[in-house]
Amino acid sequence: MTMTTRCILCNAEHGLCLVLADCESFHCKECGESFDVADLEEHIMQLRKLVCVSRAAEKE
Repeated sequence: MTMTTRCILCNAEHGLCLVLADCESFHCKECGESFDVADLEEHIMQLRKLVCVSRAAEKE
């Protein structure tokens, strides 16, 4: 299953695949690296922090 989301490691646009054997892992066809749901959640948390800082700066 190919997803149209960017790899969190190399930023490749269309290389990300969900590993169907466990549905918890992802593999990038572009960089060859793998990561799991916990890595993805950590990446999302970091992005949320950036959004919060950006929004706070807009209000100042």
